[in-house]
Amino acid sequence: MSTLIVAGFKKDMFRASEVLNELVEMNYDWTIDLNDAVAAYRDYNGKLRIDTSYRMTTGEGAAFGGLFGSLIGLTLGAMAAPVTVGVTVASSTSSRSPWRT
Repeated sequence: MSTLIVAGFKKDMFRASEVLNELVEMNYDWTIDLNDAVAAYRDYNGKLRIDTSYRMTTGEGAAFGGLFGSLIGLTLGAMAAPVTVGVTVASSTSSRSPWRT
């Protein structure tokens, strides 16, 4: 069963983050079972700031890194493959050129 709890703090920008940090510490101590928590507040300039308690596990981080690493590798590999083939063909044909002295 999931429970949603909302707490509001007036005129104290940092209190929401302090409470979030306390909840995370209580979760580490197994005092509470916290799946996710968010502290949303506005800074002095009126810009909305959001602090989250979610952290990736080792497996999630490895999967995320593997996915994006493979995407970047495939993209760069696809761009570099024609250049590599072109250089290889040019170097192999230039050594057999009849115009070479």
